[in-house]
Amino acid sequence: MKRVASQFEKGITEGKTIASLLVTEDKTFPSLIVQTIKTGEKTGTLDTVLVEIAEYYEAELEDGLKDFMTILEPVIMLFIGAAVGAMVILIIAPIYS
Repeated sequence: MKRVASQFEKGITEGKTIASLLVTEDKTFPSLIVQTIKTGEKTGTLDTVLVEIAEYYEAELEDGLKDFMTILEPVIMLFIGAAVGAMVILIIAPIYS
């Protein structure tokens, strides 16, 4: 990614398109992004296309975080419950012994 980004300035000043710069051997960028940017460059709507790509990936990130939090909440509750149970046992056990 760093290598591709460092070649951006050089490629743009040489007159290359953004889509042609995004195509790399190691597939750093998904082909969906490259093809969408290529279409935006050809139709003259690159600004709109870039905003739509950003919104798409922002929604993907939000969905992923929401799923992660959905899984994480019960785990945290179990941990807190175990901690409270351990404290109760540690406090009450000496009283009855």
